[in-house]
Amino acid sequence: MLKTNILMNNNHILCVFGSPPRQGLTGPVILDRHLKRLPSKYEISIVAPEQSFDGLTFPDEWRLIPIPMRRWWWIPYRYQVRKLQEVRFWYWRQECEKVLKVSRPTIILTILHDTYSVFSAYLSKIWQIPLIVILHDQMELVDKSDKFADYVKKNWKYVLDQATVILPVSFELSISYQINEINKIKLLLPIPEGNRNTFVEWEEQFKLSPITAYAGNIYSAQIPDFRKVAKSLSKVNGRLLLIVPMSIEVKGLLSDCPNVDYHEPFKNNADVIEYLSQYASSILVNYPLDINTMPWISTSFPSKLVEFCHLGLPVLIIAPTSTPLGKWSLEHNWLSYLSNTDEEKLLLTLSNMTEKQKWLQMASQSITVAQSEFNPEYIQAQFESAISIG
Repeated sequence: MLKTNILMNNNHILCVFGSPPRQGLTGPVILDRHLKRLPSKYEISIVAPEQSFDGLTFPDEWRLIPIPMRRWWWIPYRYQVRKLQEVRFWYWRQECEKVLKVSRPTIILTILHDTYSVFSAYLSKIWQIPLIVILHDQMELVDKSDKFADYVKKNWKYVLDQATVILPVSFELSISYQINEINKIKLLLPIPEGNRNTFVEWEEQFKLSPITAYAGNIYSAQIPDFRKVAKSLSKVNGRLLLIVPMSIEVKGLLSDCPNVDYHEPFKNNADVIEYLSQYASSILVNYPLDINTMPWISTSFPSKLVEFCHLGLPVLIIAPTSTPLGKWSLEHNWLSYLSNTDEEKLLLTLSNMTEKQKWLQMASQSITVAQSEFNPEYIQAQFESAISIG
């Protein structure tokens, strides 16, 4: 039970994550967008490792709670050892309470991702405060180390059992974690930037020299599809534009395919969208057709699709039919969806994107979902409904 001298603000959110809200990767930027869209009645506190705050700026009204890596008097930490983890969480809780003093949040928010997600469940249990958990990816499938898999096995169930509300990007993701309390689950797609007032309009150069763009993280399993797309684009005088981190695989692709262009990733997500609006005639969103090469795609849903539909450009989707992305594409009768990379079908789809009427039909699908289920105001309303339990 909470002590009687603890003060409760009816709209105080404590965000606990391994990285503070910021531009960049999906988890932090999703938190950033949701928190900054909240009405002024909300009080926001951010818990994250102290070094992760370096070089970042935050709204003046946010309360920052940096957690140090160590204090000289702290017992050494081994996250695989449950007892040591409990001791470390006790230390971290003291750090939080020194800043919060007698104030307590009414909601704790996290994304299931790392040790800080487990710490959020610990705080929720100790303070008897509702926990909201966002599910984006099965990190244990991304990080395949035995140590991390063992950590997940010991801790993820604890977090999900403690959660009051669970917000997965797909129902397949909630099923994968065997969440039996269905009433906890509320689907929440990744919220996009969504600040564009206009959509890209058809230009004659799309017919003469189309540019299909891919932006975001890139994995080696995707490279074969990029090669096929580049080859097909070459037959319609087109180019493939990559805005991705540089890697050995990307260097090889640039060397082997003369119609592949490269741009380093942008610091701010809004800058990526602006660049694409000026140079791209279509967008590529792809998952490898062999799920075993990227097993987390069987439950994830790409934030880049939600984001880039706001350009109003045709989106070429390549994904297995069994994935949430493939199922979504079939349900929406997506005109530029391919469940295989057959050379003839791929060339036909890319050729259609050079014809004005067919381009407009594909673009209208992007505009429709951008204004409805991918609308950031709609997604934010779902988020605010989920946290209204406090």
